[in-house]
Amino acid sequence: MAFAFMCIGCTINYPATLAVQAQTFAEYMFQGIGLELDDTSAFWAKKLMGFALIWLLLFMNFFSLKTFVSRFQIAASIAKIAATGLVIGTGFYMLIFEAETKNLQHPFYGSHWNIGAIVSALFSCLFAYDGWDILNFGAEEIEKPK
Repeated sequence: MAFAFMCIGCTINYPATLAVQAQTFAEYMFQGIGLELDDTSAFWAKKLMGFALIWLLLFMNFFSLKTFVSRFQIAASIAKIAATGLVIGTGFYMLIFEAETKNLQHPFYGSHWNIGAIVSALFSCLFAYDGWDILNFGAEEIEKPK
């Protein structure tokens, strides 16, 4: 059973997840830059940016996890926490100083309460905490654990 799990994970699950994340990164990057292209050019530019991101991650992992990739992961984690803090701080600023509360008058208006949407939301939340299962891939790089 464990062998089948790892085979499916290595051949289907992890590559598909990485492809979706690379495409999402490219989509958000183009929206953030504000670059306007026609549909065909935008499609291929996003594919190229996602492909370049995957190659960048591939070459980063050719180096030792201890020297290069761990530093990149720490920098990426700091950037994620800073971005989250910026969003939360902006929300508190708008709530406290600008008194923007019109969106809080009817907080669940337009929500869909069917079971499929709820299960899909919970499954997406599980995806956010799925990093624990790949923790052992870098275990051989740890020297003298305490």
